[in-house]
Amino acid sequence: MNMKKTLLILCAFLALTASSCDKQNTASQEQEAAKGEYVLSFTSDTLRYLGVGESLSFEVKVAAAPSEDKTIGLYVPANTSEYCRAYNYKYAAVAQPLAKSMYTLGTAELKAGQTEAVLKLDIDQSAVHAAVSEKPFLIPLSVQSTDGTMKSHDTRYVLVPSYSVSEEGKTRVHTAGASSFLEISYPYSGNTKALIFCPGGGYSSLGTKDVETWEGQGITMALLNYTLPINELIGRHDLVIQDAGDAVDIMRANASRWGGYSQVGTVGRSAGGHLAGLTANLFKDKVDYQILLYPVISMDIARSHEGSVLHFLGYNRSQADVDAYSLEKIVTADTPRAFVAYSYDDAVVPQKYNGPVYVKALQAAGVEVHDDPHDTGGHTTVNWSNFPSDMHAWLKTF
Repeated sequence: MNMKKTLLILCAFLALTASSCDKQNTASQEQEAAKGEYVLSFTSDTLRYLGVGESLSFEVKVAAAPSEDKTIGLYVPANTSEYCRAYNYKYAAVAQPLAKSMYTLGTAELKAGQTEAVLKLDIDQSAVHAAVSEKPFLIPLSVQSTDGTMKSHDTRYVLVPSYSVSEEGKTRVHTAGASSFLEISYPYSGNTKALIFCPGGGYSSLGTKDVETWEGQGITMALLNYTLPINELIGRHDLVIQDAGDAVDIMRANASRWGGYSQVGTVGRSAGGHLAGLTANLFKDKVDYQILLYPVISMDIARSHEGSVLHFLGYNRSQADVDAYSLEKIVTADTPRAFVAYSYDDAVVPQKYNGPVYVKALQAAGVEVHDDPHDTGGHTTVNWSNFPSDMHAWLKTF
């Protein structure tokens, strides 16, 4: 037998041996799991939570009720930095581990025969604010019994926003990437409304950020610098939506801190109008109103702004995605009231298929909408003689 043939046989033998060992290891792990070691789990499928309050509650469930009383509690895996790296890679974020001095892990008694319990994570928000960081904090959580006989098989991430101050002295709230944040303006006492401003830019840049339009209107403004789905993130609309959802939750949680408002709305221009409208439809139980200025509405590339569609949905988008994120197709009777303004001669976003189509969908669903069409004006508001006066008047009607 020549040397080459002998080596081939040896390699084949080693491969079979390795495969056998892998199967044995897998079988061993399954046997350990069958003994009941991995019995606790979080009841919710939500893997990520936003920690904007002083505490978070987690419902946990045990597959088989214990025969004796057990003390269970939240715990943080030892290799927190590895969890942070994995989270940051998945969500294009820059989160850092939450310091132990900033949180307290809760415990609960699981009585014999009991299958469910609630565990709390208490967050020291004063310490979080005092840290003054441009990177949000992250804490991975699992659950186990204090005697070690019961362990969870899943992990939950809690992202805790961090706070910094801009050069102009405005509060910035950080929840994701290094360049994405929420910047607060005019948080005056007695404000009745808050607005989350979504800049346009075709989902490839952040354009006009004119929060000054709302100065002196009794409105707390929050400028959303959202994650741009560009370069390696093209098509990652999930990151954009997550930023928008976080912004809504942050504004809701800080109402008493930033003016005392009771209503939260969204506003956006062009592609930012699409994000403002999408946020209002996806989080309609938390958003009270929406203002869309010469907006992108449709995700049908033949009827919309090509760059916005390509960046938001990517090159391999499905018809299901087009339908799911075309605003006129997701309107319901519960969609928040709207102010929609546009010009028919808009050469950037064809308004024949966008603004008017959304207005008709809102009207058909019975949603209150102020339709503000213009024969001329292009892709801007500067040539509208009634802007922003009509918009401000509309805001005072509710």
